[in-house]
Amino acid sequence: MTHPDAKRESFDEVADQYDSVRPEYPDVIYDEIAEISGKGPGALVLEIGCGPGKASVALAKRGYRLHGIELGPRLADIARARLSAFPNARVEVCAFETLDTETRYDLIASAQAFHWIDPSVRVARAAALLKPGGSLAIWWNRHVRVPSDRGFFDAAQAIYRDVVPGLEAELLKLRLPDELPQPERDELVRSGLFASVESRRHLWERSYRADDYARLLGTYSDHLALPAPVRSRLLSGIEDLIERSYGGVIRKGYLTVLHVARTPG
Repeated sequence: MTHPDAKRESFDEVADQYDSVRPEYPDVIYDEIAEISGKGPGALVLEIGCGPGKASVALAKRGYRLHGIELGPRLADIARARLSAFPNARVEVCAFETLDTETRYDLIASAQAFHWIDPSVRVARAAALLKPGGSLAIWWNRHVRVPSDRGFFDAAQAIYRDVVPGLEAELLKLRLPDELPQPERDELVRSGLFASVESRRHLWERSYRADDYARLLGTYSDHLALPAPVRSRLLSGIEDLIERSYGGVIRKGYLTVLHVARTPG
């Protein structure tokens, strides 16, 4: 079994690929963060796990003063290049658990990354780094079933069962949007550190050509943890399925889930 630290650091191995195929987030997410948190242009933001800067640029464009932190030096370099036009944005290579700062932030943001932080410290440390009345905004693009996928994800299970049965079991957990649990929201509420926790959800879809979808799968931590020959066999099988049975293109459903927790004050 791959250690969690190795899995969360594995994205840097495919930094350029991650940047090119991982989806962005709906623009409405940033509007909702500003609305719920009450923090707008000029607010000081810590972004945890900024990756190649997909959310970072959206935040910087809205006038936030941005301090991004990222484990992967290659990903951090991509983010810096993307943010070069924004003098109030900087990116530091470090882990949130070991971030050395006495700064208190108006807003802490984390897209697709908060679950990688040590669960024994992530919520408490985030709350401690916020100013009174500050907010923690965390969000993910979740994989969900949609009618327009035309049964692709069910058909793909035969390939997973053949190549990597254990991984197949995880992918069978793909749910309908209304069935998706919210453990992250529950964690924020249970902490008792926030005056309020608000959540928003947005369902959307994206089309992928066979090669692009195989490249997307190649950026997921569970796929990256596979031995290279096994991963290559799996991705080739998926790409062939899309070409053979779906005309070379599939539709994938995403549910972007946002939670914004505000501290007292």
